[in-house]
Amino acid sequence: MQNYMWLASIFGPFLLILGIWGLFYRDNMDKVCASVKAHPAFLYILAIFNLWFGLVIITFNNYWFWDRTLFVTVLGWALAVRGVICLFAPQLMLKHKGNKTTCHTVKSTVFLVWGFILCWIAFLMQ
Repeated sequence: MQNYMWLASIFGPFLLILGIWGLFYRDNMDKVCASVKAHPAFLYILAIFNLWFGLVIITFNNYWFWDRTLFVTVLGWALAVRGVICLFAPQLMLKHKGNKTTCHTVKSTVFLVWGFILCWIAFLMQ
C-alpha cells in the first residue's frame, strides 16, 4: 500500500513543475502545441508515454478508497484514458475550442494543484 507514496513522490514534483512552467511560459506552451499540430507523430509519442505512465500507476496503485490513494489512482486512469484517446482519436486532442490562453491556464492550474496535492501526500503526510 506504500506504492502510492512512491508514485506521488515522482509525479507530484513532475506535475508541479509542469504547472509552474505552463503558467509562467505560456508563449513556449503555445509553440509546443503548434509544433505538435504541425507534426502529428509527436502526438503518438505523447500518447504512448501517457498510456505507459498511466498503466504503470494503475498496476502499482489501483485503490478506489476515499483517502489519499485516490489522487494517485485517478491520475493513473486519467493518463491511461488520455493515451488511448490520443492513439485512437488524435483529432480530438488536436482540436482546441475556445481561447488558447484560457485553456493553457486551466491546464497549468490543474497540473499545479494536482502536483501540490501529490507532493503534500508524498512529503508531508508521513
